[in-house]
Amino acid sequence: MPTQLQNTLTPFDNPAADIIVRSSDNVDFRCLKAILGEASSVFKDMFSLPSNPSHADQHDGLPIVCVTETGRTLDNLLRFCYPIVPPGIKNSQEICEALDAARKYMMKRPEKDICEQFGRHAKKDPLGLYAFASKHVGWQNELMIAAEALLRTSLDELSRLPALNTIDVASYIRLQNFHQRCGRFMAGHVLSEDEGDWPSTRRIYFAPHVPEHLVEHLEELVLKARHTTNERERGEDVERRKRTLLVSSHTVDGQREEYEVDEWLIHLLEFVREAVRHKPHIDTLRAMEVDWDMSFGGIASCRCDMCTYAIPSAIGLIRRYMEDSFELLGLISL
Repeated sequence: MPTQLQNTLTPFDNPAADIIVRSSDNVDFRCLKAILGEASSVFKDMFSLPSNPSHADQHDGLPIVCVTETGRTLDNLLRFCYPIVPPGIKNSQEICEALDAARKYMMKRPEKDICEQFGRHAKKDPLGLYAFASKHVGWQNELMIAAEALLRTSLDELSRLPALNTIDVASYIRLQNFHQRCGRFMAGHVLSEDEGDWPSTRRIYFAPHVPEHLVEHLEELVLKARHTTNERERGEDVERRKRTLLVSSHTVDGQREEYEVDEWLIHLLEFVREAVRHKPHIDTLRAMEVDWDMSFGGIASCRCDMCTYAIPSAIGLIRRYMEDSFELLGLISL
């Protein structure tokens, strides 16, 4: 018994159509050669070839072009070719299948539009997109988009996502190595221990992206968040809590300026460093600015208005001066 043909909705039910594109699951799309030829050089070349009507498959008097894509994929793809509102593709599989078909038929404009949807969807399902992209040759750009979006997720969280089961081992190891390299890069841009030129018994810290004029303000904000600490800490020798922090000079390239700061500022920088080591994305810091369901590594001793303002404000200042560093992640290869 032959498989029943299925028809589609507007604009693929046009009575003025002069070609039928039939999907692998027997969905007929009544199209205009002029539109398909403009959108696709493959269809344009196909339509330019001489045809023999007596040997061509026809339906309702129209020639049929049978393709290997499903009806869903064709519907998504062909709507990008017509002068109508482009479809909003809802899931990773459909986006990747439509993109694969656009490249197969050399549809430049639909390919561009679908790539834009790929990029927007990467924030919702980066691992799903990475899984599909890893199965295609030449999808390096899409792999990178998905991998960069996955920097919002820690490797520990990543290991528990169901989509991980659809990725081959080599692609996962590649992703894992990329994530770890980005984490190390960003951690080093927040805070590192400076070895210096001479042996020393004290720890010296280097914060390359904390500007000189910001050091005292950051320290002030951190100490505001310590306002409810117990009497012992408030009464101890302040000098004993001092740590040496080096920052880059804004007047002399390559020169470092030395500051003696309260150890709680170092603790804040360490907290931020570990956060971006595990999730090396600027959204990690943005989330910390608005999410008060944390003590910021024990720095904020309560959740009063003062603490709610002080630590997120300090993190916001750090983020502003680290934005260029996050952009440099684009130089790290997958």
